[in-house]
Amino acid sequence: MQIPVKDRGNYLRGLLIMAKMDEVISEMDRTIIIKTAKHLGYAPDFYEGILSTVMRNEYIGNEPIMFDSTKLAKHFLMDAIKLAGANKNLSNEEINWLKSTASMNLVDRSWFEERLLESQWNIPINNFSQLAIYGHS
Repeated sequence: MQIPVKDRGNYLRGLLIMAKMDEVISEMDRTIIIKTAKHLGYAPDFYEGILSTVMRNEYIGNEPIMFDSTKLAKHFLMDAIKLAGANKNLSNEEINWLKSTASMNLVDRSWFEERLLESQWNIPINNFSQLAIYGHS
């Protein structure tokens, strides 16, 4: 299944919002974002440029992300949870933003809470080949 251009942009923007919440882009954040951006079809000069300016980019706010399908929203939430938890510290701000995104996309609350609990302490730090976006082709 092809991901619409708008959803590809929202997916990447959502991950950038999550990374920005920590007020620093770690190497693990960069790895997840780059792998996702490549999978979504973005050119290296684009995602490298965006990563170098994300902290001061006024167009990357903190609004929850809306997708065209709940299925894609679930993939996004799984990847966003991995990104947010890569430093083993999910902040209340991150959790609340993820909840808002889940709610906006009509994702079942119990599904979301299970994913959050499952991954809070079991995040495979060096195994980013298992990003959820890879299963949405």
